[in-house]
Amino acid sequence: MKKVTIKELLDKDIAFMGSDWVDDESVKDGPLPGQRYVGEKPCINCNDFFFWGCGDAEDIDEESLPMLHKAVEDCNGDVETGALLYCARRRNMRPQGACYSMILKELWPLFDSCGEERKTDFGNPCRPGEYHIPKEKKDE
Repeated sequence: MKKVTIKELLDKDIAFMGSDWVDDESVKDGPLPGQRYVGEKPCINCNDFFFWGCGDAEDIDEESLPMLHKAVEDCNGDVETGALLYCARRRNMRPQGACYSMILKELWPLFDSCGEERKTDFGNPCRPGEYHIPKEKKDE
């Protein structure tokens, strides 16, 4: 099993450090009343992966790290694709259809197994395989 590190995810801009806040009704003042800051946590950036035009992230914690390692292994060691599979598995949700165009077709069944087939709508405007990356973008 490929053991991906948080440092590797950060270095490849797959993850970032986000602020971690917990519910605490004793906090009456401050930037978030009812919330207490407890530090930073690693998060995988999954902007636009589930919903078009959406900033989004999925947390990584000690308990979920083996799930991340397994997702990377299932994606043949591809850390970027494995990180997105991890997000899909955590949410029990398939990515939006347009994102399938950026995933090797042989890996589509892994993403399909994460949840029910999605309806096309504003946040998911394409079915898998309908979106085609313009040639000039592929060459970059």
